[in-house]
Amino acid sequence: MEELLFPWVTDPRDDPAANKRLMTAVHELLRRDGGAIVRSLRPPVLGSNYTDLTLKFGDQELWLLFNSAAKLVAGKSHNRFVDIPHAEVFSWQGFHVGGSELNQPTLPSHLARLSKTEASWARGHRADRLGDLFFNWFD
Repeated sequence: MEELLFPWVTDPRDDPAANKRLMTAVHELLRRDGGAIVRSLRPPVLGSNYTDLTLKFGDQELWLLFNSAAKLVAGKSHNRFVDIPHAEVFSWQGFHVGGSELNQPTLPSHLARLSKTEASWARGHRADRLGDLFFNWFD
């Protein structure tokens, strides 16, 4: 995942065309596993840099996150990055898919791939995991 880090990947971006492909993949995932959307697609809001939605499979909720700059989709549950079932449906749409590997600690080599400003924000906001660099609330 480190290779997806580059200057300004932490900036908020909304990509309507990518969002359509994302929803195509989401609907395929739901068709396969019988889940449901419980909170619809939400573009980056003030202070965040990612698009997100919430899915439910039985009694389990999955928060699906999308960083349009990196074309990275990730799952989160109980404040941990988790593997997405049937991740290939997102790959078929041209996205990178991150899972539990995003819980690895943020390393100096990760911060070195960002702009100096972003690296400073990451330290100030205690972006302790690799995933926190891709999906953040930096000011």
